[in-house]
Amino acid sequence: MAEIKSTLDIIMEKAKKFSVTEEEKQGFKRQELEGKIKGLVQKALDGILDFERFQIEMVALQAKDKDLVEQILKEELVTRLELEQNSQELLKMLEYVAGSASSGVRKVLADFEKKCEKQKEIPRKTLLES
Repeated sequence: MAEIKSTLDIIMEKAKKFSVTEEEKQGFKRQELEGKIKGLVQKALDGILDFERFQIEMVALQAKDKDLVEQILKEELVTRLELEQNSQELLKMLEYVAGSASSGVRKVLADFEKKCEKQKEIPRKTLLES
């Protein structure tokens, strides 16, 4: 008598035919890290994680793949930066991951804010002179 296969056996047989490429594995890994890092950044911004706990969590992630984690974190922080917003927490996290390179970002933000202030003054002066 022929043996009846379970659904799991059938699925496992079909799954053997498929394989995941190294590129797909890296993509899955990156997606997973992006999700974790976005969550940590949001928790830190919401005040759920203090900066010390944020650092501890980042060190744990960096143990797996330091370069990729740092790259994703930098990308996440820079995309969240907004002009004329209080971005001190984001800049603090950026300084943690980028070190002295973060001073360039601070300088660009400060210069842009100065230019914005100057542009705001032009209409005020024009109205006052009229």
